[in-house]
Amino acid sequence: MQKVEELVGDMLRNGHVIDASLYSFLVKGYGEDGNEEMAMRVFHESIDMGYMINLESFSVIVKELYGKGKLHEVEKLLEELSRSFPVINVDSYRRVLDEHLCESI
Repeated sequence: MQKVEELVGDMLRNGHVIDASLYSFLVKGYGEDGNEEMAMRVFHESIDMGYMINLESFSVIVKELYGKGKLHEVEKLLEELSRSFPVINVDSYRRVLDEHLCESI
């Protein structure tokens, strides 16, 4: 992720902005690297900027949090998405939570 961070930094310095796809990619990348703190930070930043991460990236961060026993934080993620984006298909995101919960039991 270090190279990605450098590239994103260069993009921002050159006047580019981060869009929903890049936010999703960053959340997924940090999650897959096991860096749940950065994944959460980028997740919250994406919401603050009005972008919703895709379902695949959401699944990665949920899996990471469940793996660390942070069930309460996972529920808070879904609540935040639902509150920030009331038109999303919450059932799809809820299904991801349920699938990972079953795997962790």
